[in-house]
Amino acid sequence: MEFIIYIAIVGAVLTVGGAMAVNILLGKAKLANIEEVSYSGRFSMEKISTAVSRAESINSPFPSGSFGPALSLKMSDASKNPTIFDTLGGAVRMQEGLGPIIELTSSEVTVSYINFSNISYPNTPGTARIEMRLKSGDFEKTFYTTANIYE
Repeated sequence: MEFIIYIAIVGAVLTVGGAMAVNILLGKAKLANIEEVSYSGRFSMEKISTAVSRAESINSPFPSGSFGPALSLKMSDASKNPTIFDTLGGAVRMQEGLGPIIELTSSEVTVSYINFSNISYPNTPGTARIEMRLKSGDFEKTFYTTANIYE
């Protein structure tokens, strides 16, 4: 009888311990997804905002009030003109002039939505609004920013 009680107690402890280990591993995986999405989103938005602030004007979407899945900027540096941001295969991409296409998001993250809006006021250099939704695993987050062209 004591042996059966001992086996039941050990079984219960092992079951609880196993469940805790599974929860810890699942929590770690979810945290990794959150970190990956957050890093890729912040990095991409920073690159886009910096490029917009250094641009001369917005080529597309054009005219003001229009929107689309790509952003083309007229740059004063001929080697970076135009600078284009778009998506392909679930990644945010950047190309400066005739340079190589660079993926801004990691391979662990998928872009499920992106929209560039030209929200410039008349007689201003230009303003772009960027909305992007990134996903990794079962975690998804939407990022927003607005960037101004500085004269």
